[in-house]
Amino acid sequence: MCGRFALDDHANASITDFVTSTGRPYAEWTPDWEGRWNIKPTQDIAIVLDSEKDDQLHVETARWSLVPLCSETLTPRFPTFNARTEGIATKAT
Repeated sequence: MCGRFALDDHANASITDFVTSTGRPYAEWTPDWEGRWNIKPTQDIAIVLDSEKDDQLHVETARWSLVPLCSETLTPRFPTFNARTEGIATKAT
């Protein structure tokens, strides 16, 4: 997982273009994402979800991070945002 990424000022247009280009029905949403040039793990980001319940696309926020299933909190004792695939089968996280 990468440490940081950017979401430019055209995020709302990009999200709208993606959602409408799929040809799928989508839930109405209010574009309100601001561009940020240094988004780090644990910050909220925009995501597009495919809902099986109503067969629509939804735009929502999510916490960008890698949280192991065994973790009881959203902030594990050891940071996992730079996790590597080497040895993935032998590590608890």
